[in-house]
Amino acid sequence: MPNGSRQFLTTCVRSLKARRVPLFGFGVLAWWIVPLIRPRGPYAECYRLLDLEIGVVATLIWAVCALVAAAPPARRRPLALRLTVALGALLITAVICDLAYVTWTVRARRFWYYGQDFPYDAHLNDPELVWKFRPGFAYEGRANPFSHKVRFQTDENGFRNPRGITQADVVFVGDSVTMAAEVPEEATFVQKTAQTLGLRTVNLGVFGYGPQQELAVLKRYGLAYEPRAVVWQVTEWNDCEDAERYAQRKQPTRPQLKPWVELYESYSPIVAGLEKIFKRKGASRENDLVLFQRSDGLVDKQYLWPVVDEVAKSPQGWQVTKRAIADAHALCRERGIALIVLFVPLHSRVLSSYVLPRTEAERTRFSDQASAPPSTLELALAEHCRALDCPFIDLLPALRQRATTCNMHLYIKHDPHLDLDGHDEAAKAVTACLRSQDATLVKSKEADLIRR
Repeated sequence: MPNGSRQFLTTCVRSLKARRVPLFGFGVLAWWIVPLIRPRGPYAECYRLLDLEIGVVATLIWAVCALVAAAPPARRRPLALRLTVALGALLITAVICDLAYVTWTVRARRFWYYGQDFPYDAHLNDPELVWKFRPGFAYEGRANPFSHKVRFQTDENGFRNPRGITQADVVFVGDSVTMAAEVPEEATFVQKTAQTLGLRTVNLGVFGYGPQQELAVLKRYGLAYEPRAVVWQVTEWNDCEDAERYAQRKQPTRPQLKPWVELYESYSPIVAGLEKIFKRKGASRENDLVLFQRSDGLVDKQYLWPVVDEVAKSPQGWQVTKRAIADAHALCRERGIALIVLFVPLHSRVLSSYVLPRTEAERTRFSDQASAPPSTLELALAEHCRALDCPFIDLLPALRQRATTCNMHLYIKHDPHLDLDGHDEAAKAVTACLRSQDATLVKSKEADLIRR
C-alpha cells in the first residue's frame, strides 16, 4: 500500500477513535428518535418493548463510555474496568431476578386455564370446576376502575354469600353477571329478589364459569339447599365460547398458559417500570370506543363491544349449552323444582340507540343494532326453553325500556356487566316470574314478611 494511502487510513482510524463516543451517542439517539417518526409499537404509541430494552441498555453503555472519555487519560483504564464490571453485574442481576420473578409468579403463585390465571391465595384448583374461590376469602375494593367499591366475601363453599346458609328457596346459578363483583352484595338481583319477596336466596355465580361448570355447581351445591326454584343466568357474549373452550380441553389436568412473551410482559417488574414511563396503549379496543349520549344531556366516551353471532362462532358451545340446560331442567323436574332461564343481553344491543356516530361505519353498525331483531342465541335459547316447557326471561326489552328513562346505570361503564339499574330490572323480571311460577310459595313468604 502506498505511504499516502496508509497515512490517510491511519488518520481516519485515529479520527474515528477520537469521535467514537459521540458517534455512539448519535446512534443511541437515533434509536430513540426513529420510532417517533415511524411508530412501530404500543409503548408511548411508537415503541416496541424490544426497542425500549435495547434503548435503555445502549443508553447506559453510552453513559459509561462518556464518563470514561471525560476522565483524565491516566484514570481511564481503571475507571473503565470498574464501571464495566458494575454495569455488567447490574444488567445480569436485573435480568436473572426479572426472569426468576416471572417464572415464580407464573408457576408457583397461580394456576392456569386457557390464558386465565387464578392466584392461589384467592382460589382453589378443582378437577371438575377448574377453579373456585377459597372459603372465607374476602377483600374490599373495586372489580375495575369504573365499578362500585364493594366488600366481597365468600361462604363455606366459596360463593358470594354470608356464612351459615343451609337452605334456600331460590338458588341462582351463573357466571360473573350473577356473582356481580362490580356492585355491593345488597344491590345484586339475587339479594333484591330476596328482599322483595321475603325469600331465602343463595348466589352460586362465579366469574368465567360456562354451562358445564354451572351444571356441576347445581349438582354439587345447589340441590343441597332444597330450593323451590333455580334461576340459571345465561350471558349472551361469552357463555357459548366458555362452553366450547371447556368441552375442547385436551389435557384438563395440565395448565394452559398464554405464550411466554405475553406472560413476560404481564408479570415482569422491568416491563412494569417501563410501562409507567412509556404508557402502553391498548390499541386493539380503540375501534370500540364511541361517543355516547347520556340521559343527563352530557356526551361521554364509552366502550361498546361488537355484536357477534355466538351460535355461529361457537357451534359446539351452543350444543353443549343446550344439553346442560336440558340436564338441569330434568334434575329440577325430578325434584319438583322450577328451573327459570334468565338471558342477559350484551350492553351494545341495549345502548346502541344512544351512540353518536362519527363515521359512516359507526352509523351503519349501531343503527343496525338498534333496529335489529333478537339475536340468534336469544331466539335459539327461547325456543329451546319453550320445548322444555321451561320459563325464559329475556332482559333485552326491559333494559331497553329502562334506558329511555336513564341509560347511565344499566351497565358498568366500559364493561358489559350490569350496574345498579340493570340489577334492579333483572330482580323485577325474576320476581314477576317467580310469582307466576310458584304463587303459593311467594304468597306464603310475603305473608310471613308482613306479619314480622
